[in-house]
Parts: sequence; C-alpha cells; structure tokens
Amino acid sequence: MSDARAFPAVAAVVAAVAVAACLLVDSPAGRIAVLAATLATSTALELARSRNVLSPVVVVAGLFAWFYVAKPLHVLEVGVISSGTSVDAIPVLGAWRSVMAEALLAVTVAFCLVNLAFQIVVAGRRPAPAPRPATTHELDPALFRLAAAAVVAIDVVAFGLLVRAAGGLSAYVGGLALRSDSLAGLSFLTLATVPLNLLLLVGLTARFRGVRGAPGSGLLLALGGLALGSALLTGGRASLLTGLLLPVLVVVHYARRRIGAVVAASLAFAGMVAYVALGALLRDSQFSRTAGLGPWDFVRARLGDLHESLVGGLAVVPYDSLVRVMGARAFGDLTWQQGATYRSILTWPVPRALWAEKPAGGGNAWFTETYVPRFYGDERIESSLSFVGESYANFGWAGVVLGSLLMGTLVGLLHARLRHARLPGVGGSGDAFSLPLYAAVLGFLSPAFRGDAYHNVTGVVFAVAVWWGMRAVLTRVPARTAQSALASSRTVAAESSQEKRPASSRRLAGEPGVVAARRRLALISSTDVGSANTAEPAGASHRYAGMSLSSSVPVIEAAASTTGMPKPSARLTLVKTEASR
Repeated sequence: MSDARAFPAVAAVVAAVAVAACLLVDSPAGRIAVLAATLATSTALELARSRNVLSPVVVVAGLFAWFYVAKPLHVLEVGVISSGTSVDAIPVLGAWRSVMAEALLAVTVAFCLVNLAFQIVVAGRRPAPAPRPATTHELDPALFRLAAAAVVAIDVVAFGLLVRAAGGLSAYVGGLALRSDSLAGLSFLTLATVPLNLLLLVGLTARFRGVRGAPGSGLLLALGGLALGSALLTGGRASLLTGLLLPVLVVVHYARRRIGAVVAASLAFAGMVAYVALGALLRDSQFSRTAGLGPWDFVRARLGDLHESLVGGLAVVPYDSLVRVMGARAFGDLTWQQGATYRSILTWPVPRALWAEKPAGGGNAWFTETYVPRFYGDERIESSLSFVGESYANFGWAGVVLGSLLMGTLVGLLHARLRHARLPGVGGSGDAFSLPLYAAVLGFLSPAFRGDAYHNVTGVVFAVAVWWGMRAVLTRVPARTAQSALASSRTVAAESSQEKRPASSRRLAGEPGVVAARRRLALISSTDVGSANTAEPAGASHRYAGMSLSSSVPVIEAAASTTGMPKPSARLTLVKTEASR
C-alpha cells in the first residue's frame, strides 16, 4: 500500500472483523482460529508497510501466537489449565470452556488495540527532514573506556556480593532455581547488568555505524563476554534471551545488516530451544529428586519432547493465569485490585534490606499467593499473570482496553524515535544512542506481555535513566558541527524575525534575489565562524543560486537590513574586493 497513513484504517478494519468473528464464534477452538488469522493478517500487513521482520508488531504477533494460540490448543488437548503444579490443575469442563472463550476474546481485543495504537502513532509521526546542517555526535574514547571500567567494576562487585551472601558460587547457582527466595533482599544487585548491557549496545552501534571515537573490537568482546556471564548468573532466561541477545540482534539488524525472514525465524527457533535448555539446567535439575541423573540428562529429556517443553507445564502460563482470573470473576471469587498491583511499582526501588515490611511484589505475587498458594509457598515462587491478566484483574474490560492502547502508543512513540534517528537501512545518519535505547526497551517487551508491570516497568525506567546519563556523559559535538549549527541557527532566526517585519519589508525579503542573498549571507557568516583563512574563489564569474557575486553584494546588504541579520562587515568587504577584481 503506497500511502502509509492508510494503515491505521486497515488495522481498525482488521480489529473490527476479528472482534465480530469472535462474537459470532463462541467456542474456544473457533476463537483460537480467529486469533491465529488476525495475527497472520496483521503480520503480513506490517511486513508490507515496513519490510521489517523485527518490527514491534511482528514481534508481538509472534509472542501472542506462542502464548495464546499454541498454548490454548495444548490446553484443549490435555483438558486442564494450571498456573502452578499439577495439584493446582483445573479441568476445562462446562463453564470453564466459556471462560476459555472469553479469555481468547480479551486477548484478541488486546492485540488489535496494541496494533491499532501503534499504527496510528507511526502514521502520524513521519520522519522529519534532516536539519541543515545535520548535527552529529562523537563518542569520547577516554570517557568510554572509563565508563567501561566503571560498569565492569559495578557488575563484578554486585555479583561478588551475591555469591558471598549465598555461601559460594556452587550454592549461589544451586539457589537460582528459587530466585525469589535466594535473592530476597538482594535482587536489586542484579540490575548491575543494565548499564553493562547498555554500554555494550552503544559501543556496537557506534562501531557498526562508523561513529568517531567508537571502541575497538577487543573492548567490545570483553564487555560482551562479561554481559553474557552476568545474564546467566541472574538465573532468569529472560535476562539472557530478551535482555541481552535480542537487543544485540536489533542493533545488528538496524545498524549493520538487515535480517531476513528465514534468518529471523531460525533465530526465533534457536531462542526457544535455548529457553527450554536453560529451564532444564536451572530448574529441572534442581527440583528433581531422581538419583543418578545429571543436568544434561534433563536437557536431553526436555529437548526430546520439544512441543511439551514449549507449551506444557510451567513453560508458558499467561493464558492459564488469564483464564484463572476470569474464572474467579465468573464464579464470584475475584476482588478488583483497582490499581493496587501497579501502585506497588513505587516500592520497587527500596531494597528489602532497608524496608523489611516491603510488599512482596506486584501482579505476579498477588496472583500466585491468591490463586495458587501451594505453588507460592514460603519461598514465594511467582507464576506469570501476564499483561492482559493484570489489566483485567485491576479494572476489568476497561483495563484491557486502556492498557492495550497505552502499550501500543508507548511502543509506537519509541519506534518513531528510532525512525527519526534515520539509521542506516531506515533513511540516513543519526546518533549512536537512539538505537540502543530502542533495542533495550524492546528487550523488555516479551517479559512485559508474559509477566507483570512490577518487574518490567521498573526495569524500563531504570534503563532509560542509565541511558540518559550515558548519553549526557559520553558524547561530544565536533567543533565543525557546532560551527555549522550556529550558522544554520542564524538563518532560522532570520527567517523567524522576518515574520515580525512590516508588510513592505516582508515583500522585499521575499523577493527571489533577496532570498538567495540571505542564503549567501548565511554561507558567508558560516565561513566567518569556521575559519578566518577560508576564502571564496576569486573572480566575477563566481555564482551562487544564479546570481553573480558582484551583483549579489548590494542585495546581501539589503537582505541584512530587512531581516535583522548581522552584517559580517569585514568578510563582506573582502567579498566586495573580490567581486570588483
């Protein structure tokens, strides 16, 4: 479709058709088919619009296909839902099948509204033309190396304290299966990975795009190796897959080489295999009481039944949790949270070591403690409530609608910032910081749809704060760019002041010769700012915008008087001299 502004209307039509189809088909299987068709259609349209396999719409559609198409099909196959252990399973019979269908309607509405809000924002914020002249930034190599030393030190100290508190590396790794218990009061130390990852993304972007002052490959390899090890030591699969590897992939995609659909699909499959393998290593091997089995035996067993490992058990529970919450509402067992799980976000920055009575967590903690208490236990093991489930638990259908629109708008604004940066493959040059911010926040997208706001909104806010500090400290504007920007600002100021002049002056300033002379005057002013030794080519044959130099001098003076621009008297005298030769 040639006009990108038509895509919001197309997204609205897709949403209307999807919701109408769900209302006409009230069975879970029928609504699964409607959702699958909606995801496929939206993905195809987004690829036609952006030709970008890592567009947020494509990523979100893939997540929804995993969480809300593959998993519900598995639920219909096994006949139970469970957000905890097998003893918490509920057979999906009778009224529960109606609840399943209602949950699928909520998911369909949520995706359609996220897509619609995203398309509206993207269509309304077209890339601005490059400034005249374009402002570029350089990295300060000395400050980048200093920042690298600082983030490495913070990371090593943070994980050193965690290992020491656990009683050694072996005890720490063994406790990662119950992170909520083993990291109680100290989990904030794992945030040391955020500045490390961001600095790595900034360095990669700068190197891929040829930014002056970009770090060398040796330093980037060292940062990457430490970031990989730290992500593994957090014990969370999301920290590795979506917190580190996905952002690096996004940087490569936009700053170095576009990734095609086949490569993207292959990497997604590899990511799922890694997700299963890490789960077996970090959890199955710790929980199992089977004697004589090593960690890799559990990995082989999990990979041997990949389908069950990806959609069965506790691997993907957002749909189970949503059905459980909606079932509680249908059977009179739900108390609306009315924003309580969101308000707990405000308590997140305070370490539990300083506030012993700090609330246990957000939406995940509330849901698990309330509806699967045996799974929650004394160790406070949390199950995933999901973005849709938390929105519904707080404000019902209004929460699903408003939360989805807000999510789509925020993602659209972030993507619009990336497009305005004019990255290679998108439309030109930009700075080395817009892409890392986009990549880092996109890395929180998967956990945000799978988990709760408490763990993800706080992470985004912290990442943005760190990014802002890095951008303020590590960049410098080259002298030549500052000079050109000053000359450009003089031109803009002159054009603005023209509007305040009397009509006769504005008519004079609007004459073609005067307009060209104004541009000539800005060029002369910029050479004054740039270098006193810069000289224009001599000779009366020199021309600018169709005007000879000798004939433009009096018009330049007239333009200066009518627009309020300063007269570069010394330089203009030199021009007059050259023009008279």
